Amino acid sequence: MEGPSRRTRLLVIIALAVHTLLIACYTLPSRMVPELLRVQAQRYVRPVFHQQWRLFAPDPPTCSCRLEMQQGDGPWEPVEIQLRHYLARRMARSICHHLGSSDSALEARLRPALHRLMAVADDGTVHFRRVERCVLDPHAPDRREEHVRTLFSP
Repeated sequence: MEGPSRRTRLLVIIALAVHTLLIACYTLPSRMVPELLRVQAQRYVRPVFHQQWRLFAPDPPTCSCRLEMQQGDGPWEPVEIQLRHYLARRMARSICHHLGSSDSALEARLRPALHRLMAVADDGTVHFRRVERCVLDPHAPDRREEHVRTLFSP
């Protein structure tokens, strides 16, 4: 029995080389790959391999979000300190991010949810605020700007 011909071996080697080149062009930073080659690599890789999960290298958010609570005239304290269960802390973080939108109807629905989560009465003696710390320059992530917004103001 005869093995693959020289032409078949050459075609397999070329196909593997092109595949490897396109995968490399897809994964390398865009500044390292010529535009035309990068576009061709995307056209080759995305339909077959890309699943949009952002699993391996997600972009971290540029802003952190924290809810704080004040009872009466007391000090502002992070909500997460008072929540023992991880699921409750996760819910508080989620509420914080949703309160960042300018949707007043959503804020009206989240107000009682936050009061129930914290097991406090909605009688005006407990105040909440959203504290956001945002990275100004991605090359200096330790320099942040703080934005504070009091929630549920009349």
